[in-house]
Amino acid sequence: HEADGANAGEEFEDPQLIECICYALLLSSLTSDQLEKLGPIPLEDGDGSARRPADLLASLTSMLSDDASADLLGPLDVACPDRPFPETARWCMSALKNLTRPGALAPSRQVGDGKGGDKADAAEIASKAILDAGMLPLLAGILLHGTGGDGPAAPDWGPNTLQDSALYTLLHMSSLPGVRPALVTERMDCAVVLSGICGAGDGAGDTGQARLQRLKARMALCYLLDSLDTDDRHSSNLITDREAGALADLLSDTLAGRARDGPGGYSAAAFGAKGVLYAVRCLLAEARNRALVASSAHGIRLNALLAGAASRLADGGDDGVDAEAAEHAAVSLYRMTAHSLDEAALGFDTAMCAGPFLPTAPGAGKADTVAAV
Repeated sequence: HEADGANAGEEFEDPQLIECICYALLLSSLTSDQLEKLGPIPLEDGDGSARRPADLLASLTSMLSDDASADLLGPLDVACPDRPFPETARWCMSALKNLTRPGALAPSRQVGDGKGGDKADAAEIASKAILDAGMLPLLAGILLHGTGGDGPAAPDWGPNTLQDSALYTLLHMSSLPGVRPALVTERMDCAVVLSGICGAGDGAGDTGQARLQRLKARMALCYLLDSLDTDDRHSSNLITDREAGALADLLSDTLAGRARDGPGGYSAAAFGAKGVLYAVRCLLAEARNRALVASSAHGIRLNALLAGAASRLADGGDDGVDAEAAEHAAVSLYRMTAHSLDEAALGFDTAMCAGPFLPTAPGAGKADTVAAV
């Protein structure tokens, strides 16, 4: 089930739980033929003592990656229907999704050199345990199989499917500053996988569920690209008008703390306002995205939401907006000033001399924002 967004994973401290889940996930991803060729895996050491989860996982991954058994087993085809334990794989992936979900106010960006003494939160412990278990290639493989083997296909993955949970897991891991560097390496570049999901198909006939999957991939890609040390890191991350609308809907929902029903829906705990604001900030770093938003039907609404989010800190803040989240909103608004961010852009019915951030009357700021949204 969905964990509470503000307290996601707070009780998780032992990476052995992740090791057990990863072991079960890897086994349940194999086909009947592969399991038969693999043979039994010893559960006890030579002295009769039970083997630790880490040892079992290491033994299994070693057997699967060994040159002698590679030809025998073949590649892990998670899309193959001949998998005897598909529900086990699905539940394991769903567990990883929930254990890696960061808290509502988890840091978005790396502060300093990243070597401070702050204790890692539960989501970061879980995410690093997944990396240590060597599960990243399997996550990528699940998503690559899900986009079609013969060419790009719309990521129309239903809720709680293997691919849906795998993409949520990768989104959560990408949102953690201490985990991002491991997701963009020469050996495994998750940005390539996410770009493929964003660009799969033309998007014209997307269902609500496919739009949600693209949005999740787009947000994760934002986080990964922002961690790169290049001036043009966001230049390849271009959104469409549909994605701008979906992003405005998501920001509105997260700021209000509400769920969305129907195809492409999500629970109130699935996304945090701070994470969505960070994605908006990253996307608006690219001039072409700013121009698209400013010229679209969603521009006024998105700017009003950003203004409302930035003002929440002045009102004492809330569970979803802290100083860093307000900074994301303020920087996003600043970036939109290049496109005549004025009263019309904000949606407030103010006199020109009043300035773009002033309400129509004393105490009417909240009402103005609600009316604009």
